[in-house]
Amino acid sequence: MLALVSPFAMAQTYTLADLQALVARKEFAEAVLHLRDITPTARDATWDDIAVQTLIGNADNLRKDGAGEAYRYLEEGTRAFPSTASDARMKSKQVELGLQAVKERRFYDRNERDKVVEAILQIDPSVIVPLITDAYYDDPHQRIYLWMQQQPQTVSGNQKLKDHVLRRAGQKNVSETPAQTQSKFAALKKVDWLEEWAKADQARVATYASELMRGEFGNQHIGRVLLTSLEEAGYRNDDLRARFFAPLALMRSATTSVDPLDQIARVPSSSLKKAERELLQSKPTSAFWFGGVWETAEWDKLRKLMPDAARLAEQECAAQRKDASKEPAHVSYGGCRWIK
Repeated sequence: MLALVSPFAMAQTYTLADLQALVARKEFAEAVLHLRDITPTARDATWDDIAVQTLIGNADNLRKDGAGEAYRYLEEGTRAFPSTASDARMKSKQVELGLQAVKERRFYDRNERDKVVEAILQIDPSVIVPLITDAYYDDPHQRIYLWMQQQPQTVSGNQKLKDHVLRRAGQKNVSETPAQTQSKFAALKKVDWLEEWAKADQARVATYASELMRGEFGNQHIGRVLLTSLEEAGYRNDDLRARFFAPLALMRSATTSVDPLDQIARVPSSSLKKAERELLQSKPTSAFWFGGVWETAEWDKLRKLMPDAARLAEQECAAQRKDASKEPAHVSYGGCRWIK
């Protein structure tokens, strides 16, 4: 990093005219060493202008080493020469370099990155948009939604931001509060993106439900989250919930925090019947019904909720007991031990 002061006593004292000449020649490295040659009582608006140009010029030269180094230099410079901190050019350059540093991800640690983000947002709150769209900053405080509510006209036409928000709005940050959730949906409504988001995430959940019907469970967690978000936003869809949770109820995973049997018990019987028919007609890539651990009470509950699926399972298991070579198409390996 370029020195802000000379480590050695300078044999020659520069005048304001000398500093102006150095700045005009873009010899910023030498100029910064002599900024303090001008006594405090002589530092007028001209000196402030020279100091700002010198610091910014040196910072730009440091960009080859990364925007993070250049940003740190300006931070040090504004501490050394506080009168430069309020200059609009200095603030603009700090925001520019801070944003670029976040893009480059060249920080000592996450704490440093977060401090830079906070600093440039304090200078210019609108930078939250490029932080999200260009630097892919994960906004833990969801300030983008507050900005959307405050400045809907400035963001409603931003397709890049729209694509990001619609892709991420249904997901939940681990620290997201109910108030933040409602603020998020209010922001989507403010910019007229709420309906489009709901349709897109309903389509995603529908795709995940089809995967579950085939015994593919890779997206079950995100599907649960999206269903919850849709319901919180006022877009409960019982047919979709039934399609999603019916195969999970048949798998009976002991690791899930929400009991799928309870979930399908809460949907209308007409929705569950349609999901059950789809399950009966599905051709799983691998049989998965009745894996995990089942108790008699759970089996009885399942038989009441999805009698046709239970009946098909009984038939497949009965056929296997008669002929061990007949592997069930739907019931998992070992699942027949729960089927009485």
